[in-house]
Amino acid sequence: MFSVIHLANMGLMKFPPFSQHILWYMLVGLILSSLLILGNIYCGSICPFAAVQETLFKLFQTLFPGSQRKISETFDQKARYIKYGVLFAALILSFIFASSDVAHVEVFIFLFTFHAPFWGWALVIVMVGLSLFYYRFWCRYFCPIGAFNGLVATLSFFRITVDESNCHQCEKCAQVCPTQAIRFDKNKVSTIDYPECILCGQCLQNCPEKTIIFGRKNAQSR
Repeated sequence: MFSVIHLANMGLMKFPPFSQHILWYMLVGLILSSLLILGNIYCGSICPFAAVQETLFKLFQTLFPGSQRKISETFDQKARYIKYGVLFAALILSFIFASSDVAHVEVFIFLFTFHAPFWGWALVIVMVGLSLFYYRFWCRYFCPIGAFNGLVATLSFFRITVDESNCHQCEKCAQVCPTQAIRFDKNKVSTIDYPECILCGQCLQNCPEKTIIFGRKNAQSR
């Protein structure tokens, strides 16, 4: 899995021998190229921990309808910045101590390696528990590699855009977006928050006017 530890090691110029770690280079190379070409498809369709959270969320909502909790837009917009703080704190501390070990804070590493300190397991339990009520809670507010992926994805060659000239501002896209990446201002003008877009395709499938497209970045991109 792609991790902030990869970023810390690259920043410290600690690269493993190519002949012995070809998969490492393939993982990093493919993910970075996919982010630049397609956008944040890694977080949306590849990350195993995101899949765990989404599966638990959907299962819990099926078993206990109405258990989903809503987060206000104001709080959501502010809380999204937490993951950027985690990202930069992990990288800065790694550079200060010249070691990527201090960047070992990601929940999915604790969960999938079955090796964590007490606070690590406590974090796993809390985040998994919250994911039952909130869609991808860890991803949206705390994941440092998700923050990095989102920043790189803003440069992607392909992206989702809205044809404003034909959009009837029904706001259906904003209503179905699971990460609240699409918003309409008071003038009914849409804005796509690309760092939060995980290319789930819900907006494309549910737009009644088919004015949302996925294609090359152009002057309509927001």
